[in-house]
Amino acid sequence: MFKAVACLVAVLLSAQAAYAAEPNSVKVGVLTDMSGPYAAITGKGAVEAGNLALEDFAKEAPDFKVELVTADHQNKPDIATGIARKWFEVENVSMISELTTSAVALAVQKLAEDKDKIVMVSGAGSSDLTGKSCSKTGFHWTYDTYALANGTGVAIMEQGAKRWFFLTVDYAFGQALEKDVSSAVKAKGGEIVGSVRHPLNTSDFSSFLLQAQASKADVIGLANAGADLVTSIKQANEFGIGRNQRLAALLVYITDVHSLGLNAAKNVYLTTGFYWDMNEETRAWSKRFFERSGVMPTMAQAGVYSSILHYLRAVKAAKTLEAGPVVSKIKATPVNDMFTTGGKVREDGRMVCTSCASRSRHSRRRPGTIMRWCGPSKATTHSAPCLRGIARSSPSERSNFHDGRSLPIDRVHGVTIRHQAARAVALSENSVRLGHHDPGVAESDRAPASEPDPRPAISGWDVSRRNHNARLRPGGAA
Repeated sequence: MFKAVACLVAVLLSAQAAYAAEPNSVKVGVLTDMSGPYAAITGKGAVEAGNLALEDFAKEAPDFKVELVTADHQNKPDIATGIARKWFEVENVSMISELTTSAVALAVQKLAEDKDKIVMVSGAGSSDLTGKSCSKTGFHWTYDTYALANGTGVAIMEQGAKRWFFLTVDYAFGQALEKDVSSAVKAKGGEIVGSVRHPLNTSDFSSFLLQAQASKADVIGLANAGADLVTSIKQANEFGIGRNQRLAALLVYITDVHSLGLNAAKNVYLTTGFYWDMNEETRAWSKRFFERSGVMPTMAQAGVYSSILHYLRAVKAAKTLEAGPVVSKIKATPVNDMFTTGGKVREDGRMVCTSCASRSRHSRRRPGTIMRWCGPSKATTHSAPCLRGIARSSPSERSNFHDGRSLPIDRVHGVTIRHQAARAVALSENSVRLGHHDPGVAESDRAPASEPDPRPAISGWDVSRRNHNARLRPGGAA
């Protein structure tokens, strides 16, 4: 008996030593929604983004073997944790990425911490992931509800819409988004007049929309996403909501815009962590993605690529699969890829753009600026991801604000905020047109050559307008 126990201990110690030794292979997982309301914004596209990360890492470390496993969590925390547990305990998966649906992400993040494994969340949005439910082995990459609240929410508040009613999906993401936007609205002197919650993947929003309409609120905040967002906006238009009340879609993906169509998408604001036409690097990567999937990537899919690539680089640098040393490398190493440049992972696991955050803290808001914000309002407490764009579409003119398919989103009015080294096209009459170079745009859909096209390189994010003229300002410049 003693000999058998001694042999078992020896085997366990040998396995532990092998895990701690410098690895030449690693297995990572993409756990996502493959068939539900968020499949279009993550799903198979997230898997393709993960494969691209593996291919690019192979160029940096050709002798390092990486395997990618995938599964559909069906937006159910119990199914997600069951898959994650098997991956961790049986299949030796050392990191799980994506995790759309905040309830799923929160559950898997807790399990991963208990198992001393790493998760890197891209599609889920709840700020609780790095707040009250933060984890020493959990990371939040692409966006969060705090960012959306201080992006789209504050932008609409500054247009004079003070009284808000929320239509909220009833799970962790919707609740966190409503909470964060409510805080931002109240901080700006606004008022919350009511809210109603709907189940995930709802097909009939009529009763919820009638309650919102009866509230007489200035703004109906849609704290939902994916198929729920698209359905609620379409049905709101059928009820005539929007003529006297403004719809605030608080999380919009480019796939949602295609699903909505031009008429339904007009006057919708969006805040995004990634846009495919940002610069030459994003265009080149997105072209590779398009060739595999037939669509341009969403920010969640781009975030999967970035987070997996950063993890693999950290494993290589740490020379171990043990979570502790790898976590230290993830936080110590700047994030530099097509998704962001100069990104930093905070102690709570949130990836932020430090250069943008620094400008945000020290710049002064000027009249007429829709948004000039990319990081912490209070650097010691919370900051949000690099927000790369906020725009309002209007059906007056066609433009190139789309993702490689045929739908034109029209002219972008007011202000569009772009990341460092991005390019924009300034037009007359209060507008900034997003960049060109869209491989899927017919020449008839492109901007007329007669329109002004200075295409200046923007060194920062500050894009403002005064006296009915669009102006581009280097970040923070007077």
